[in-house]
Parts: sequence; structure tokens; C-alpha cells
Amino acid sequence: MRWFMQLGWRRQAALGTVVAALVAALWLTRLGHEVAATALGVISTVAALAGAYDQLAGREGRGRKQQDRASLVVVFHLREDLRWALWLEDRLNAAGFLSRLQQVPGGRETGSAQDWAERTTADAGCVLVVLSGRMREADEGASSRVAALAALRRARNRLICVDTDGLGAPPALASAACLSIAGIHQHTLAWQPIDDALRERGARSDSRRADTFGALSAPFPGMGVINASLPVANPNFVGRAAELTRLRAELVDAPGDVTARSVVIHAMSGMGKTQLAARFATGLRELDIVWWIHAHQPSAIYDDLTSLARKLQLPNFQDQNEMLRQLWERLRTYEGRWLLIYDNAESEDKLHDLIPSYGDGSLLITSQSPNWATRVRRRIELKPMSEADSVELLRRRVPVRDDSVLVQIADRLGWLPLSLEQAASYMREAQCSPAGYLRQLTVRFSETLARGTQAYYDRSATTTYRIAREQTTRVEPLSGVLLELCCFFSPDAIPRDLFEDPRLAEALPEVLRSALSESLPYNAAISAARKFSLLGVTPQSFTMHRVVQRLIRDELTPKVRDERLGAAVRLLSRAFPQDPNDPRTWDVCGSLQSHCVTVLDEVEMHDLVSPESIGLSRRIGEYQLVRGAFDAALRRLTRTLAQLRGHGDDPAQLAAAQLALSRVHYRQADLHRAREHAEVALRLNESAVGPADRTTAAILLELAKIQLELTEFEAARSSATRSLAIHQALDGSPGDLVGLSLETLGIVRWRLGEWPRAAAELRESVSLLAGALGAQSGVTARARTCWGLVLRDAARHDAAGLGAAETQLQLAYTALRNAHGADHPDTCSAAVHLADTRHRLARAMFLRGDPERLRGEYERIAGDFEQIMQCLPMKTQKPGRACGLVRQGHLLNNYGERERARELVHEARGIYIQSYGPEHPYVAEALTRLIGIEYDLGDVERSVQYAHEARQIYAGTYGAAHPYVHQIDEFLADPAHAGRD
Repeated sequence: MRWFMQLGWRRQAALGTVVAALVAALWLTRLGHEVAATALGVISTVAALAGAYDQLAGREGRGRKQQDRASLVVVFHLREDLRWALWLEDRLNAAGFLSRLQQVPGGRETGSAQDWAERTTADAGCVLVVLSGRMREADEGASSRVAALAALRRARNRLICVDTDGLGAPPALASAACLSIAGIHQHTLAWQPIDDALRERGARSDSRRADTFGALSAPFPGMGVINASLPVANPNFVGRAAELTRLRAELVDAPGDVTARSVVIHAMSGMGKTQLAARFATGLRELDIVWWIHAHQPSAIYDDLTSLARKLQLPNFQDQNEMLRQLWERLRTYEGRWLLIYDNAESEDKLHDLIPSYGDGSLLITSQSPNWATRVRRRIELKPMSEADSVELLRRRVPVRDDSVLVQIADRLGWLPLSLEQAASYMREAQCSPAGYLRQLTVRFSETLARGTQAYYDRSATTTYRIAREQTTRVEPLSGVLLELCCFFSPDAIPRDLFEDPRLAEALPEVLRSALSESLPYNAAISAARKFSLLGVTPQSFTMHRVVQRLIRDELTPKVRDERLGAAVRLLSRAFPQDPNDPRTWDVCGSLQSHCVTVLDEVEMHDLVSPESIGLSRRIGEYQLVRGAFDAALRRLTRTLAQLRGHGDDPAQLAAAQLALSRVHYRQADLHRAREHAEVALRLNESAVGPADRTTAAILLELAKIQLELTEFEAARSSATRSLAIHQALDGSPGDLVGLSLETLGIVRWRLGEWPRAAAELRESVSLLAGALGAQSGVTARARTCWGLVLRDAARHDAAGLGAAETQLQLAYTALRNAHGADHPDTCSAAVHLADTRHRLARAMFLRGDPERLRGEYERIAGDFEQIMQCLPMKTQKPGRACGLVRQGHLLNNYGERERARELVHEARGIYIQSYGPEHPYVAEALTRLIGIEYDLGDVERSVQYAHEARQIYAGTYGAAHPYVHQIDEFLADPAHAGRD
């Protein structure tokens, strides 16, 4: 019957009619001849009609096949041009055409090119050929196949070349229509001429097919790549053809991942490393991401990588290490190709942890250091330019008939690109003849040659920059002051607001301040410096070459140097936000951080430390702390404290620095050092402003937090109580300060087992914080989290009490998620405790009444835990992760996955021991979960052992009357029947 099913319904109907007629004829022979003849006539008429209908249907089918053939467009492309082919297929389908992609194979042919062309276009109405530079450079096999397409008689008038780079069709395709879409950056403008050409050649589309296809999905390759403000390509760039070819071969065409596709360009400063990298990166259309990273300082690297993370829609991070880990993971799974360019990296050691180790990407580094062997596979040592390229660079800017003088100039400048560029700029802008420049260079350069030092490049560049600077100053004297001030900042992206914001005008040198009030002299100074390439200018920022900055600084007299450096400190001190803990200031802090670090390093080098520079240094350290750069913050704040001790004895400033250091050590779980700094800060502040000051109360709160983690509960209670008393005694004390004091005091009472009083104080704290900051504030939500935990512990197995705790934790989690995002550590902590409370509530409600529903609840909560533990803060070996592991292990044990539960809780126990020591209550918390796990696994002896260890820690820390100790005693008295939950 298979052959019958394949006939189609029309032919099936016709054949059925004929068979029915034969059967009817045999039956009707028994009737009279007249009746039989009439019946057979009717049947014959029906059969004839069926046959006619079948014939019409066949014609319709053949017509539809011809229409499908007319609407089929075959897109021929090389493997490297697949992105263009996919875009064309997307557009063809959206326009209602049928389409098929056909890759043009390379290599030796297995059959004739003519046969291949006939076979692949047999059902094509029109043919599109993606024409790129790769197609023109294709091997002999691919070229012959493409030529065979153009030779087909039936395809000759229906073949269209789509030129993607504007170089025109090769001779083999000269007879075909060629549509250039090079330089078009909108997909609709690029598609329209292709659509028109297809329709002119008889290609048919079906609007119904277009309606069902839906929205476009393939990106338009002509829109370019995701990039981070690549340096402006030098229009006078010449030479380096061999290096560019090698870069393409090793970074674009080479197989493998980023570990195989990594190159470092190394050479002395001024050799053109940055220009070469920028030339290579500009116009790369094979890649999806090309990201430029300023690698002269770690802070600049973090800022540029943070910008990339934001471009890839990753969340904001407080911990820079977590940001890097998540960014590397995103690049590893990114579907496209990417290239990261680290410009002016200091050394491999400094960059070791700041480059990715996996992913379908490439890595390009420029550096003065040749010592790159571990993370980078290939090195390109950039040599001086050839004579021909050097002369060509000069000739483009300074046309002359005789090249001999240009050769002498290039020779004097050592064939160095930067020196050549600067010399050409000077000659053109000053209208100085090459002979005159050569004479001037000879006079200036003799002193450098006489010294015979290794700094040949520096001296040749110094001569060029000095000449240009003198000419710039003659054009506009104010430009010299502007350059002298800019040379102390980080070389890249110096914000113009530092000079142009009226609020900062008082910090500027007097001559600049006066010029800004008139605008015209200031703009003339910028124009003059830009003419001689000493200052790069954009609407938002200035840039100066680092060598230019250094040479200008070296030529300044000590008096001028100190004045300019002092002005830079004043500008940054006033521009940098006073409260870097406020998230609203982080963008400004990030844009100024590298400039602050550069200026502060110069201040220390020349022993010009001042109260303003010390205050700026402290705020930089606080910003690094709040953004998670704990090591950098520790170094910065340690230096700040040393400067304070050596340049004055202001107790208030010393107290602020000590408090900031205390917070750094607290975040690094170095609790003893944190306590030392907090206690010193408290003594200093009390001596400066007295024992009843708001700052004193704030320090007491920080001290109480540290004492709490050190299990010094009475000391923590005393500090929190004193802080509360100070706040309550002050007139007009804000409610948030009182609320924070009550929060800390409530946590102390909670840890000591005084749960009713703890709940009352935390409830009042939440009320005060909500009134002062709002119920949805993150600060309020943290206090509400603690309140929910007290309610949970007090309820134990009571469903009503656990329900009240769940309500508070749900409110806290929602507020924290809205305020900080799902990946914030406080949000993750609230999510962990909410899931744990729901686990306990489900067990209290359904353990005896509805086991099936209980298992369903366990399964749902287990999914919640899996999702929570994937958040960024839960992936580090920190106490926050341990908290989640303990509670996840508790759930999994009740769910039946006991071996995994034991593994998770043991990991948590290790984290707690490493962070706090073996006798901390957090370690006992992990042990209490191991009691139940080991008992359920059948190891009663080990379970009892863990119970004794946990009891010893709890009793030694909280006292024998603590509820936790009583719960363990119940188990030890009767392990078989006592609760182990």
C-alpha cells in the first residue's frame, strides 16, 4: 500500500473511482440491460470528471514547482564569509524568497567545475555570490568553481555579485551584475538594491512566506564590531606590512582558542606599537568584539574591563575579582569572535591575572618589556622603520623634490615613528623647510650625542618636543601652561571638566583661570597644542603621549613643577567625590581614579605631601574598598596613614584613616587587625572631639561589628549600647543612626540567645530605619533580615512562628533585590535564609500529615538553593558561601541526598575554620548539621562526636544556658528519639 499512499489524494481519488466502476459493472450485469447501461454511463461520466480534475491538478502542481524554482535564490559564499551569507539568507526569507546557502569549497576538485556549477544551480532561479577580499584571494579550486558559475548559460543573466568591500568583481565574474554595499551601515539600505536586482531578473517572492518568517535575526555585518573607542587611525601610517600580515595570520586566521591566538608587540617607547595595534584593529570585520584596554595601570585595566562587562550586559560588581571571573566566563561562552588589545602593559607579571585564559578570541598586547613567555605564545619585536617607509612618512606631510634631506632627517631621528611624526608635524605647521629643520636638529642634537647614553630615543624625541613646544608657546603662551599642567595626569582621557568646570576654577593657576573667563585665549591654547600633536583633543577629554609628559616634567624648574603639581592636587581633590561610598558617585570616581593615582605618585616622589593630597589619597582608598579592590585599598590606606603620621598630628584625620583601614581588614576577615585600627580610631576621635560625638558613635558601631564576629559579645553589647546612648542624647539625631545602633544591639542579643529582647530591638530598628530611609532601603532590608532570623530561631518547629519569619525575610529579600540586584552579597544572604526558613516551615507543616507534599516542597526549595548558589558572591571561598552550603546541605539531607549533603557541609566547615578559627560558633553551626547527616547515614558514633564538639564550642562561647546548647543536650540524652533538625 506504500505506493498508493505516495500517489497524492487527487490521484488516489481518480484510481478509486475507476475501481469502483469495475466493481459496479460486475454487480449490475445481474440487472436489466437498460438499468446497467444507465448506471455505467453515470460512472463513466464521474471517472472522466475525476480524470480531468487530476489533469488540472497536475498542471497546477507543475506551475507551482516552476514558481518555487523562480523564487529560489542560491547564495554562494566562502566559509570565511558565512556572516554575510547568513544575513542574505535572513533578508531573502523575510522578503518572501526561497533561499539556500551553498559554500564554495576550496582545494583540489573531485569533479569538473562545470559539473559542480550545473549540479548546485539546477533548481535555482537566481544566484547570489558574496564577493569579498577572500573570494578574490581564493585558491585555484574555489576560483574555478566561481568562474564556472559565471559561464553557465542559464545562470548568466541571473547571477548577481554582492560586493562587500567595494573592490569590484574579478575578471572571472566580469560579465555578472555587481552590486556594491561597501560602506553602507544600515541593513535596509544595503538590501534594497539586491532586492530590486532579484526582481528585475524574474525572482518571485511570496508575501505569505514573508509573513510567517517573522523578525530578522541575523546581524548586519556591515554595522561593524563592538569596540571600545579605538585610537583614531593615523592617516599617515605607512609600512609595517609584514607585521600586519603576521598579526592577521596569528590573531584572525589561526586555529585554536585565545591561548593559541595571542601576540605581544614589544619594543622601546615610541617605536609605534600603539599605532600598529590601532591600524590592525581598525576595520576588522571578521570579529564581533574588538576592545581596547589601557594597560599602563591596573586601575585603568579594571575600568576598561568593567566597561566591557557592562557592554555585554553583565551586572555591576563590588568585587573586582568576581567581575573578572564572570567576564572571562562570558567571553568563554560568547558565540562570536573577539579581540582584546592591552596597550602599554608594563610586564607579564602585572598582567597575569587580568587576561582571559579561554574562549574563541584573540589577545594582542603592546609592551616595552620583551619578557613574555608564559601566557602569550608569540612575540613580535618591532624594529625601527625602513629607510623607504621613513622617507615616505615624511614626504606625505612635507612634499619635496629631493629626498636626500629627508633621509638625513630620518637617520638623525633613528627611524623612529614617533620622532618622525613629530618632525613632520613641526615642519608642516611651522612652514619650516627640511633643510632648515635639519640644521636646527643638528644644533640641538649634538649635546645628546656627546653624552653617549642609551636614551637615544628619549633625547631625539626631547629635541622634537622641545622645538614643537617652543613654537606652540610662541603661537599662544597659554598653551605652555596647559601642557605643563596636563603632563602630571594619567596620559589617557584627561577630563576637560577639570579645567572648564567653574566650580574648580579656584584650583587652577591664575593665568589659566583668567583665560577661562574669556574663553578665546583658552581655546587658542588648545588649538596651538593640537597643531603640533602635543595634545589630543576630543569634546570630553585631552590626551598626551606619555613620553611627551615625561619630557615636559623633566624640563620644568622645581618652582614651576611644584606649582603645577599643587594645582593638579587641588583640582582632583575638589573634583573627586567626598563620599565614595555613595553608589551615585562611582562613575565619577572611576573616571578620576587613574589620574589621582598618577598625581599622588608624583607628590610622593617629590616630597610634596599636603593635607589635600592626604585627604585625596584616603578617599581613593575608600573607593577601592567599596568597589572590592581590597588589596589596592589596603596599600593606599596604609600609605595614607604613614603620610598622616609624618606630616602632622591631626587626630580627626588620623581617626578617619584608621577607621578606613579597619573596614578593609574586616572585609578581608582579618578581625584582630580590624579591631586594633578601630580601637585606635576611637581613641583618636575621642581626644579630638570628645566621647559623645556622632563620629565616635559611628566608630563604636564598626567596633561592635568586629567584636561580634570575634565572639566578644559583652564588648560588642557595650559598644552598641554606648553608640545608642550617644545618638539618643544628641539633639536632632537622625533616626537611621539610632536604628543602626539598635540593629547592632539586637544582633548581639540574638547571638547570646536573648531572642525576645532581640526581636523587640530589631523590630524597633526596622521601624526607625524605614521612617528615616524608607521601607525599601537596603539598610532597612538588612535589619529586617536579622529580625526574620531571630523569629525563625525562636519559632524552632512552630509553623506560625516560622510563617512570621518567612514574611519578614521575603520582604527583606524583595527590597534588597530591588535596591542592589540579585547578585549583591546582602541579597544572596537574604535569599539563603528565606529558602532555609521555607524548608523548616514545610517540614513543620507536612512532616506527619502529607509526606508527598513535603517532598514536593523539598524539590522546589532545592531548586531555589541551586539557583542561589550560582550567584557571584556564592562562588568565592568566603563565609557567605559557607552559610549557603550549610543550609543547602541541611535540606539535601532531609531530601535523601545525604552523601552530597555531607560534602557540602564539610566544605562550609573548612571555610569557616580558615576565616575565623576552629572554635568559632560558625564552625559549631556546621557541626550541628553534620550531627543529623552522619546519624542518617548510620554513623551514630561520629554523629555523637560532632555533637560533643559543637556543644563545647557553643558552651564556651555563649554559656551552658544558651538554647543551642540545650538542643544538643536533648540529642545526646536520646539520639534515637531526639530531634536532629
